[in-house]
This record gives sequence, structure tokens and C-alpha cells, in this order.
Amino acid sequence: EMAALSEAPGNKWSGTYRNFQGTPVAAVTAPVAGTDWVVLAELPSSEALATSRSALFLVGGGLVFFGVVVALVSSEFLRRLIVRPMEKLWAGAVRIGQGDLTHRIEIDRQDEVGQLAYEFNHMVGQLQGLYQQLTDRSLELARRARYLEATNAIARGAASELDLQELLSRVVTLISQQFGFYHTGLFLLDPTGNWAVLQAASSEGGRRMLARGHRLGSGVGIVGYVVARGENRIALDVGEDAVYFDNPDLPDTRSEIALPLRARGELIGVLDVQSTEPRAFSQEDVTALQTLADQVALAISNARLFQQVQESLEAERRAYGELGRDAWQELLHLQPDMGCLRDSRGVSPFSG
Repeated sequence: EMAALSEAPGNKWSGTYRNFQGTPVAAVTAPVAGTDWVVLAELPSSEALATSRSALFLVGGGLVFFGVVVALVSSEFLRRLIVRPMEKLWAGAVRIGQGDLTHRIEIDRQDEVGQLAYEFNHMVGQLQGLYQQLTDRSLELARRARYLEATNAIARGAASELDLQELLSRVVTLISQQFGFYHTGLFLLDPTGNWAVLQAASSEGGRRMLARGHRLGSGVGIVGYVVARGENRIALDVGEDAVYFDNPDLPDTRSEIALPLRARGELIGVLDVQSTEPRAFSQEDVTALQTLADQVALAISNARLFQQVQESLEAERRAYGELGRDAWQELLHLQPDMGCLRDSRGVSPFSG
């Protein structure tokens, strides 16, 4: 190596070799301009490599630190990109599985995860709609069953009562109890057919009206409307209905329905039902209550017929009794000493 330096003094060179003592050294040469001289710098290899090892250690440590930082940043990025949305999906699925169909997963992204969240929310919306339909249907069936049960109970109570006034009182009480209405009133037409006279009421205010002989003329209020038209009338909000007759005895009324009572094709009265809830009557309520009103009208007609028969029998009994009394008085007048004799052979006329 030293020979190479002497043969090419003008060249730069670096490398390692053993010096005259046999110690490994690292050397570098540089020519001196304008001369044939070169400058030679030597450094024991152990010292030169120690510096390199330090530099390599620093570079390696920096690379390791940089790698750790990159790994942490990448981990957080991946967590935000994948793990957190999946956690939201999982948490949403758990809440919905527990019955909270109003919950929606809020992931506003345009990638596959966002599409999955959208489809998931859409599915839950459909489930919520189906569940609401099933709930509404169940409530409707329960309501129909309650109406049927109440109608049967009222019909049985009406059919078993032949006293007209007792029948009317029982009917209004049963309707309010079975359906939970604020007030039930039953009007019957007077002989002229122009006035609907209150005959029975379930509420305290209705009983006050009954005590003072409350009646409504044809065309007056909702009851009068039914008398005039012969068809039912509903006021879903009495504050907005121009036909509604404001009654101070029933201040809590918010909705009202009046239905005609027809028996054998003839309008005989009006069934009036009032509620404290606005819009309390649906079309299904109208159908059920009209069916009930028809049964009540038939029961009233039967009670009236029974009452008429009883009155006719009583009149005939009185007439027959009066006729018999007159005949006996006439006979006794013609034969004042006439009598009857009873013995072992029976009863026979006897004249003194």
C-alpha cells in the first residue's frame, strides 16, 4: 500500500493498512499543489471505527424512534379509519338489539364503512316501521276486542231490563264505565218529534241537566243536528265546531259524538257521548258506537212495548173489575135478598 502511494503521489487515496509497528490504521492522502508531495493522515482503526459505530448507533436509534412514531401515528390513523367506525357499528347493533329502534349510527363517510352504516340505518328504519305497524295493529285488535266485550256487556244488561227508566240509567252508566267516557247522555224524542228530552245521564253535570228537564230542539247543537238530519255527528274539537252547543254543566268536554237511535226504521232518540280528550273518536269508534246505539234502540223499543202491554193489561184488568162490580151491583139491586149457600154439595144460590 505504501508503494502504491509512492508510485502515484498526485492521487488522492484512502484506505486501511498496517503501519511499521503492525497496527491497523486508517489513512487518507491528498497531494500538495505545485509539488510532488502528498499529505498523509493516519488514525488507528479502532478509533476510526468507534466514531463510525457512534454515528451508526445514532442513525439507527433515530431510525428506530422514527419507526416507533410512524407506527403510533399509523396505529391511530388505522384506529380512526377502521377500528372506531367498527366500534360504532358494534355499539349501535347492541343498542338496537336491546330494543332501541330509534338509534341511528352516525358515520359520515363515502367508503365501504359509510355505505355499511347507511344500509344498517336503512334496515333499522324498516324494522322500526314494521314494529310500529305491528304495535298499531295489536292496539287496534285490543281496542276492537274491548269494544266487542263492552258492547256485549251493555247489550246483555239492556236485554235483561224491561223497566224503561231503569234500562236508560243502566245503559248510560255501562257505556261510561266500559268505554271510559266523561259523559254519556240518552235523549228520547217527545211526541211531536221536534224536541230531544234528556232521560238519563252518567255524569254529575248530566244529572243536574236531568233534574231541570234539559231538552234540545231540532237543529240545536250536535244532538239537535242528529234529530234534524237523522245521522251521526262528531265534534273532534268542540272549540272549533260551529255546531257544538256549549254547555256549562259539562266544562271539560273536548270532543263529542251523537248517534241516532232507530228502532224499526223510526228515529226515537239520540245517544250522546262526550270525552275530555280532543279527537277521541275514530271511524272505528263511530262504527262500534253506532252498532251499540242500534242495540240500545231495540232494547228501548222492546221495553216500551212491554210497558204498553203492561199498561193495556192493567187497563183491561181495571175495566173487567169495574164491569164485574157494576154487574154485581145491578144484580143485587134487582134481587136484594139473594145470597149463596155453601155446603157439602158446593156453592148454590140462596134466597131468603
